[in-house]
Amino acid sequence: MKISTGRPGATNEILDVCGTGGDRLNTFNISTTVAGSSTGYLAVRGFTQQFYAAQAQAATAAARISLARDGVIKAQDNLAASIARFRAGEAQIIEVTDAQATLVAQRTALYQAIFDYQIALGRLRQATGQ
Repeated sequence: MKISTGRPGATNEILDVCGTGGDRLNTFNISTTVAGSSTGYLAVRGFTQQFYAAQAQAATAAARISLARDGVIKAQDNLAASIARFRAGEAQIIEVTDAQATLVAQRTALYQAIFDYQIALGRLRQATGQ
């Protein structure tokens, strides 16, 4: 079994996980390196899974940060409008408190996304040995 570079359209393999190396493709033959030990293969597979999972978590958290920032801005605008409507006598106080609760929820979502991003970066650094 060979593992390619993963680039779309790429046909070059970089890692030969089982084989003798006799195919002369200049791939890194990991099965020879670990001398038939399934522990070595599992370690490489575990590292790969850990790396890609951490990378995906970081990307997802970064996207959530962007969305949460937009949500906070919209909630602040909504709160300002609600306060103005209340002061003008066009809205009840419940509208203002609802807008405040929405702003708190959006800020909490932003802080959670930032926290998740930092955790994902830590896992990514751990997976890469930093």
